Amino acid sequence: MNKKAHRDEYDKTRIPAPAIIRAPRPLPALLQEDDMSTYDQVEIEDMTFDPDTQTFTYPCPCGDKFQIYIDDMYDGEEIAVCPSCSLMIQVIFEREDLEEYYQEAGTAPPEPVSVAA
Repeated sequence: MNKKAHRDEYDKTRIPAPAIIRAPRPLPALLQEDDMSTYDQVEIEDMTFDPDTQTFTYPCPCGDKFQIYIDDMYDGEEIAVCPSCSLMIQVIFEREDLEEYYQEAGTAPPEPVSVAA
């Protein structure tokens, strides 16, 4: 047997068969760029609304409260933050849900702002 044939025989015994090629797995939700890590999801009905400050609050495990302004929610924001720690919650609501809270506060939703081109 020549050296090349001998080497090929030897390589067949030493090199494992190719691994099955798999499609890459998606990153876990916490590592995806377009997804933020939140502590919890909370329904708007479970939050406390203060008509004077026009904020929704919810107790945070650190002892403070998650906060989010009603106008920010009306504009599509759904993340309430705690001012004392790094935790955030996602508020589950529909835009129509905010109408009753605007009435309670005696205010109207913000008017759209026109932007010059």
